Amino acid sequence: MKAGATRREQNQRQWPILHGFSEHVVPRPRDWRPGLDVTGYWFPRLQTEWELPEQLRDFLADGPPPVYFGYGSGSSNQGGRLAELTQEIARKAGVRAVVSGLEVDGDDMIGVGHVDFDWLFPQMAALVHHGGAGTTALGLWSGTPAVTVPLFVDQHFWGPRLVKLGASPDSIRYQKLDVDRLATAIRRAIDDPSYRARTRQLSERIQDEDGCGPVVKLVDRLASARAVR
Repeated sequence: MKAGATRREQNQRQWPILHGFSEHVVPRPRDWRPGLDVTGYWFPRLQTEWELPEQLRDFLADGPPPVYFGYGSGSSNQGGRLAELTQEIARKAGVRAVVSGLEVDGDDMIGVGHVDFDWLFPQMAALVHHGGAGTTALGLWSGTPAVTVPLFVDQHFWGPRLVKLGASPDSIRYQKLDVDRLATAIRRAIDDPSYRARTRQLSERIQDEDGCGPVVKLVDRLASARAVR
C-alpha cells in the first residue's frame, strides 16, 4: 500500500497515532484531528551498567567543563577534514572539547567512541551536534545549550527550532560550516546565560512529562481489544 493511501486510511478510520516529542518544543498543530496526540519524548531508561572510561573521567576532572562536538553518522566520510575543522573551531572559541567519532590531538581535547549522552551532556558547557531528533531531545533534557550543524532531512528543522526556542544562538548548515561563525556561536552559548536558562526551563518541563505512559496504555488497550475478538 502506498504511503498516501495509508495516511488516508488512518484518517478515515480515526486510528490513534502518538508522536514522541514534547509540546513544549513543538506545539500540537491546531488542525490535527482527534486521536493525533503528542505525548512527550520516549526516553529509554538510563543505562546504569555503562562505565565511564578512565581517560574521559580524568579529562573532565582536569579543567573547566568542555564542549561536546558530534556530527552524526551522516558525516562519517568527512573524518579527516572534520577533525581538523573541529580542532581549529574549539581553539578559536577557547574551549576544551570532547569529540565524538573523530581522531583529535592535544591536551585540550579528547576523542570518544560510544558514550551515554544522558550522562555526558549535563557535564558539558555547550553542545555542537548535527541536530538529529534524538540528540536534540537529549540535549534539551540535559538542560545544555547547543549549536547545531545540520546535514540533511529533519536536522534542518530541529536546529532552527532550537534557535526559535531561545535554546541555541545559531544553526549553521554543514555545507556552509565556517570556523569563525561556529566559534562565535559557541562563545555566545557559553557566555550568554539566557541560553542555558532557557534550555534548563525546557528541561524541567520535558522531564515532568511521561511520554512513554500513553504509548503503554494504548498498546495495552489495543492488545485487550484484540484478545476479546
